[in-house]
Amino acid sequence: MNDKLVCSNYCRMRFRFSLAIVSMLTLLPVVGFAAGDKSQQSKNGATTANDNFARADENHDGKLSRAEAGDYLVYEVFTACDLNRDGKISLQEWLRVKPGEAAAFKDRDANNDGFVTLEEAIIYGRRGGAGLTLLKQADTNHDGKIDRAELQAYLNKH
Repeated sequence: MNDKLVCSNYCRMRFRFSLAIVSMLTLLPVVGFAAGDKSQQSKNGATTANDNFARADENHDGKLSRAEAGDYLVYEVFTACDLNRDGKISLQEWLRVKPGEAAAFKDRDANNDGFVTLEEAIIYGRRGGAGLTLLKQADTNHDGKIDRAELQAYLNKH
């Protein structure tokens, strides 16, 4: 199968979950981190280019804070929609994943150039409160952060 055109069931499930959370809470404020290239090496030596958890884990402590959890969701949605992996989402890519949601695309396209960049997606995502919701639901040990095991357990339930 052509991975540029077909999203796996797992990818679609994670995208739908992420988008539902982000869409549901667009009115709550989220404190965030500066956008930019977060492709680095984590404590365990893995590169973060294809690891949205590691990309969002700004301080590399192996856990996601509220703000980092919000950025994680943005990375998940962006990764699912950027079908050709060019670093931006076109309306056509968006509609292939989210049919009938052209208005949602336009809300994210801040400069109205017909593409949503990762920076625009992060800015849009930080206007919502999805990170707080994810933190409340996935933080099973109630330490105020989400580690990989908690996130995986949460995703497996949903």
